[in-house]
Amino acid sequence: MAFGDVAGSNVANIGLILGAAAAIRSLDAHACVIRRGTPIAFAAALALWVLALDSGISRSDGMILLAGFGGFVYYLYQNEIGEVRAAGNISHGNPEAKTHRSADIAMIVGGLAALIAGAHLMVEAAVK
Repeated sequence: MAFGDVAGSNVANIGLILGAAAAIRSLDAHACVIRRGTPIAFAAALALWVLALDSGISRSDGMILLAGFGGFVYYLYQNEIGEVRAAGNISHGNPEAKTHRSADIAMIVGGLAALIAGAHLMVEAAVK
């Protein structure tokens, strides 16, 4: 019961966050990202289901899932490096868009602070 609650909550949160982001600004997804990501997402869901068949997710099951995630991130990194080398340059996306590293860092720090504060409030509310 608790596992389903956690998994369902995560799915709902991701859906709400993506929906809110799409309402503010359209999200572009290249076909290659969808082609690569969809089978991996289904494989991860299948792996989670198979690992949960013994009525729980153990620490070793979590390590297996974490290793799979690490492998996926490595695969994405290697693929991106290959595309950059094939293109002969590092710039991607809109060349006219100005990026401000300090604004990006502030957004990351602000997002992490909001995440930590929200998690703290959620735990405090659950304990009471």
